[in-house]
Formats: sequence, C-alpha cells, structure tokens
Amino acid sequence: MGDSAVVEETAAVPSSSVGPGQIRFADACLPALAAGDYRLRMNQEVRAAPLVPLPMHSVPYASELLFSVDGPRFRLEPADIHATYPPPGAAGAFADALPHVVFTRRTLPWERTLDGGPQGDPPRPWLAVLLLGEDELLAGVEQGEGRAVAACVPPRPLPVCGGADGKEDSLLFARDPQGRNPARIRVPALGQEGADHERLLARHAGERCQALDLPANLFAAIAPRDADLPWLAHARLIDTGDKEIFRGHDQGWYAVAIGNRMPAAGGAHHAFLVSLEGFADVLADFSRLDGYTSVRLAVLASWRFECVGKGDFKARMRGLDAGAFERARIAGERAGSEGAGTERTAAGVDAWLHLPLPEPALAAESAPARLPGEAPMPAALVHGALARGYAAFDHRLRHGERTVSWYRGPLVPLEYPQPRLVQRLVRCSDELLRYDPECGMFDTAYAGAWQLGRLLALQNRGFVLALERVRLGLRRRLAELRHAARLASLVPCAGVRGEPDDGGRPGRLREALALACAEAIEAGVGAGRAGLGPGPTPIAPAASAPTAAPVLRATELEAMLAEASAWLGRLVLLYGVPLHNLVPDEDMLPPETLRFFFLDPNWIQALVQGACSVGNADCGDLLVNRVMRFCLSPTVGDPAAETDLPIEVGAAGEAGRAAASVRARLRAECEGRATASAKASEKASTASPAGLAWPLGGFLLRSAVVEGWRGLEVEAWQGGNKLPALRIEQLADDVMLALFNGMPDTVEIRQPREGLHFGLSPTVGGSGFTRTRRDPQTGAALVGRPIDVPMRGVPEPGANVLGAPGVIDIDALAGVLRPVSAPGVAPTASASAPAAAGGAVPDGVVAAQPFGPGAFAMQMIEAAGAFRFQIVAGGARVG
Repeated sequence: MGDSAVVEETAAVPSSSVGPGQIRFADACLPALAAGDYRLRMNQEVRAAPLVPLPMHSVPYASELLFSVDGPRFRLEPADIHATYPPPGAAGAFADALPHVVFTRRTLPWERTLDGGPQGDPPRPWLAVLLLGEDELLAGVEQGEGRAVAACVPPRPLPVCGGADGKEDSLLFARDPQGRNPARIRVPALGQEGADHERLLARHAGERCQALDLPANLFAAIAPRDADLPWLAHARLIDTGDKEIFRGHDQGWYAVAIGNRMPAAGGAHHAFLVSLEGFADVLADFSRLDGYTSVRLAVLASWRFECVGKGDFKARMRGLDAGAFERARIAGERAGSEGAGTERTAAGVDAWLHLPLPEPALAAESAPARLPGEAPMPAALVHGALARGYAAFDHRLRHGERTVSWYRGPLVPLEYPQPRLVQRLVRCSDELLRYDPECGMFDTAYAGAWQLGRLLALQNRGFVLALERVRLGLRRRLAELRHAARLASLVPCAGVRGEPDDGGRPGRLREALALACAEAIEAGVGAGRAGLGPGPTPIAPAASAPTAAPVLRATELEAMLAEASAWLGRLVLLYGVPLHNLVPDEDMLPPETLRFFFLDPNWIQALVQGACSVGNADCGDLLVNRVMRFCLSPTVGDPAAETDLPIEVGAAGEAGRAAASVRARLRAECEGRATASAKASEKASTASPAGLAWPLGGFLLRSAVVEGWRGLEVEAWQGGNKLPALRIEQLADDVMLALFNGMPDTVEIRQPREGLHFGLSPTVGGSGFTRTRRDPQTGAALVGRPIDVPMRGVPEPGANVLGAPGVIDIDALAGVLRPVSAPGVAPTASASAPAAAGGAVPDGVVAAQPFGPGAFAMQMIEAAGAFRFQIVAGGARVG
C-alpha cells in the first residue's frame, strides 16, 4: 500500500517503484491540458535602452492562436477500458461490492471538467458509474393522476446534435416524434444556447452515441453529488512483471471510476458509465431538476450482471478442477493479505495435460507384464498414448489413402531431456513421420510441428528476407574462412613475394590468392544483386595461434542473426501457434480446469527447423545449413559436440537466448517504457541473456476468471526460487497460458490488483453495511468495531426516500474513514513514505490532500484473492 497524491501526466513513476503484490494510489493524474478550446496570445515590443541616442522603438506586435485539445466525450473506444467489475454477464456473490470501471489511460477521468472550465480542487471526474436494477430499467410507463409519469428509456443510439433542420431527436437537442422540443427533458448543457452553438454543431455533426433517459427523481436519487465526485475516481500504480503484457498500457498506471450504489442480492443489475459533463449545476443542487421529468445522459459503456450464486473470484478458484488435487486450507493468512486463498497439492499425473484415461486402460495398467513375443493389449497401447498426451485424428496421406494417426502438441505431460545435439537436417515434413508397428499407426507430432513452422514463416515476409540475408552472409563468410585457412597453410612454405616453394613449384601463393579473391568477389556481387546483404567484410583476426583454423566469432554471428533470431525467439515461446495445435482435443482442457505441462524440446526444434527451411535450395549449402541449425537452435545440450563447425561454441542456441529476452522487450515496447533511459537499461540487462533453463513448463487455465478478471497475476517457484515468466497470455476468452523458464513446483494465481473492488460487509440484519478501518501506512485491517456506512436519504434502514435503495453517502463515508490525528496535529503522510505515489515528488505535482481519494481507496478495497497450487509428484520421465 502507498500514499496518495495528485500527479501531473508528465510525472510518470516507473513500475519498478512498486514490487510484486504491491499497489500505490494517487488522488488523480491530471493531463497537461484538459480537453477544450484554448486561446494563445502573444505580444512583442522592442524598446531602446535608456542611454541610446536614437529612438529604436518598434510598433507593438500582437498575435493569437486558437486551438482545441480533443478527447473522448460521448463515447469511448473499447481499448480505453481495461476491465469492469462485476464482470459482464457474470452471476455471483456481488452484493457486497461497488461496481467500477478500470481505464487503460491514467488521465482519462480528469481529461474533461463538468462545466468546461478549469479543474477544481480537489479534481472531479467528468464521468460516473450509475447502477440500476433490471426492474428499474425495464419498468413501463406508469400512469398517475391522469397523466403519464416518465420511466427509464434503455440506451439506444442517437445523433449527438441531430439533423440540419433541428427536428431529429438527439442527445443535445431533445425532440418528440412531431419534431417539437419537449422542455421537460434535461439534456447536457454544452453551449446549445450560447455563442458556441454553431461550433458545437460543426464539431459533432454526424456523430452518434448511446443515450439513456432516466426519470428525474431516480437520477436525483442515484447520481453522485458534487461533494461525492472527488472520492469516486483515483489512479493506481502496480507492478506488471507477473501479468499478461497489454499493448498501450501506461507503465503500470490505471485509472478507476467507482459507483456509489450497492447492488441488491438476488437480482439482475445494469451498470452504466455515463458522462456528467454539462450537469455541474444539477449535481450541486438537485432541486434544479424541478420541472423536468427526465434526464438524458451519454452512455460510454454498460454491462449486466446478476447477484445470484457464488460466482465471484474466490468461489470460482476454490471450485477449480485441477486434476487429483488435495485441497488444504492455508494455516493462517499471509502477511498483508486477508482471506488469502487456498493451497492445493497435486498428486499423480491427473493434473497434467492429457485426455482422460478410459477405465479399461486403467485396468490394463495394473495387468501383468506381457511375455516376450506376445502382442500388446490394445487397451494398454491406448493408455500409453493418452498418458503421453496424444490424441487420435483422421489422417489423409499424400497418395490419397486415409488412416488414423496420433498427434500431440508441444505441451506434454512428460519431461523430455534436453537434446544433446542439434536435430538432424530435415528437408520435408514426411521425414519426421514415425510409424509404430505395434499399433500400426503413425506419430505425426514432429512432422506437424515442422510443417507448421514452415507455414508460419511463409506468412512473415520480414523473417523470410532476414533468413535469406543470414544464408547469403554465412555463405560468404564461410567461403572467406575456407580460403583464409588455405592461405594460412601456404604461408610457411612460400615467400610473400611468390618465390618458389620447397618443392620448386613457383607462384602457389599467388594462385591461391587470385582464386580466393575471385570467389570472394563473386559471393559479394551475388549478394549485392539480390539486395539482401551488405558488402564483403574483412575476416576477423583469430585470437588463437596463427596455425589454428579461423572461426566465426560469436559476437559476429549474433549481429548477423539478430533479426532472424528475434522472430524465432517468439516462435520458441509459441507466439502465432494456433490454440488447436497446442491443445488438439478440447477434452484435454475442459471448462473450469487447470492443467500443467512440460514443453517438448524436440517439438520446438522441429518447429524452428521448419521455419528455417524456407528458401533452402540445398545446393552446395550443407555447411551453411548446419551452421544455421547450430546457431538458431532453441536448445543444444552439448554445443562442444559439434567440433567440426568453424564457429565458436558460444554461438549455439541463439534462438533460445532470444526467447529468454522476449518478455522484457515486449514490456518495453507495449507498456510505454521504451524511453532513452529505458532502452539503455534494457540493452544492459539483455546484452548477455542466460538463455532457457530446460526443462521448461507451465500451465493452462480454462475458467471464467480468465475472461472476468482480465490481467490475472501469476508467480511460480522451483525449490523456493522464483522462476521468471517467459509468456503469460490469454489465448481465448476463457483460456490462459503461462510458461516459465524452468519447471515450477509451486504456482500462485492472484486477482489483478488494478481491479480490486470496493467492498463492504452487510450487517447482521441485512439493513445496512459496515467497513473495517485499515492502517494508513501498511494497509492492514485495524482491530476494533467496524464503522457503519452512511446511506443517502434513508428514513428507514436500506431504503432511499425516492425508492432507490443502496445509495451510499460517499462524502460522509470518507469523513468517517478519515484518520483521527492527535490534538493540534494535522494529518499527513509518514515522513518515511514518498509524498507522491511511487517515488520522489516530481516537478509540477499538486500537493496531496491529507486524506484524499487515494487514501480513501486504500481504506475501501478488498484484499486480493490468491490461490497456490503445489505439484508433489511430477509426470513420468522419458529417457
């Protein structure tokens, strides 16, 4: 937990200022300029110095520039919203939490103001989350005293300004079916009647949005008041090292907008993110709605959820099917985490990724061993294949026949040893087909991997060109090395001027030099004609004795292979591989399951070799292909075994080293960290990556929590040491993949901290809510009687005077939660804690309130649910 402050947009605090599992709050993140129209004036006048005899005064020059700062106003792009709570379409125990929206841009709630003027102090967001029961939203028009009483009109698309004739109903100009102006509908006041009328029409002509009409008395009952607004939005800074990488996210910063109404248990609800711009006067005094029957609002986002059952994060994780896991409650709660979760221990192989084993196969497993020469039992063959992660599929052979063959992806339930040597050269996928005479079926796993790698490479023109540049460059450099070695052998037996050698044969050195130059020139001209490589480069001097054969240095190869190995590094981590190739049968990963796996290094080698086969004519390039396979291989257990290649041993496994640094590079690229200083630090940290620590492993999670709680946090350990994540990504709506640099024995899945909700505890009678205070410095719950949550307009517990129960008096609640200081001492942040979220106070930061929205958020959020899974028995080891 951290302190709160109001920070400017330019005062970015890097995510390194918070550790894993930590969160810091800020009252607000203000943009450099709020959206609106601006006028820039400039005056210039040149005057002579007092002692100058000649007058040099100039005519005063004045100029002005009109410009506008644009921003979202009547609709948001889907990428602007990171997550919502409760999850859209979810059903669960959400009656104890306030709905909220998490934004990907930290300044979005404060990019506009309610009245178009300067931002107030404290800053107020221009949007809010309103909650309606489904019965309130869908209620028909009621009749009372002989006239119609306004009811809710669900969101529907409307023009922002209407047509040129002014008779079309729109957001800013309400019209009835006859084109008349019904003065009883209150629309946003954005200058329709003032001098900005024409500019408003020109700017938003043709623009459409979602509009919601609420009865005026219902809006007054559920809308936040002006004093509530500052508390209903804040910014959060989290560490993103254990999360999926999201493109466009702001260095770990998120903005959050909170609702002010609790959902009722047992019913369906609709949450609306609406714009409050143009309603500043109404929110300050709801009596200004007198005479209006409805209020028209621009809807920026909406979703539906139900408060039935137990479908929240903790309940879904407790009910997760993780194979043969034994559930055991954690003894005591971890420090700083309330209701930490559940620890579960995996026993046997049922926690691994494979098809369910049929009962006959299970029985055959315990049958006595078969005698020599005896045919294996079919059930035993099926059991063995399924236990190794295979699935049977129809297979059409090249000559048209049909058969049934085995296939499995790279995620297997077995630990395969790291290959000692580079995989042999394969010219087509059929060379990797394996036939099992016992069952009469083909194994197509590695053949499929080779063909898939080739197809993925052909889709990427940049990689194909980079691969061709590598092939031409290696061909030229190997020719240079070959002739350099030949010349080195001739130097001791012939003079530098070309005198006769010991055998009396004149000019041997001159002939060799002429031949070497001709071949080098020919190789350089060929590369230049193709436009695929630089000109010839000088041979690097060998560091060994003059008699040693020259070799290609690892640093030279790294520069030559950089572009191709970067793409292959992503391929090693299965980027671009379709989900059905990873999990060939849906029954391997049923809904609400967690399955662990090892990464098959042989499958990955076949995938990479298939990608590198593009453009390989195999005409005199045997040595070039061997060098490429040696350097670009993702895994080589014993590089020194390739003793006959003219390259340094350290050049092996370049694709594996690139794979180890893929996640760091993606974070720098996608999360806005690629500044000059960040690039320098990244280059220093990834200059010599350690590579992949085989065996690699991870898990696949298929659950509603993947879709409902976007950005799950994952950590893994092996023997108490944390394993770095290689890839954490959502592959489908409800499927998440986590791959680590090593095989973990313990995995922890946590609720995303940017989406932690505001939670309250219902009272015993269910007539109200309570909240337990937290320590302002540590965030730990304080011992003592919980405080009663003040509600708005309740003549009796739980009911609003206007028939909208559950609306909280947010400003009063903040006053109750405000820490009590000693007499005469103003409340302030700890001297040991930074005044701004995440570090030293940067220039331009507005002074934080002693108790602001950030501190209020720390008091209100619920602890993150964390669930730990431990593997005590691994899969079978294959020699």
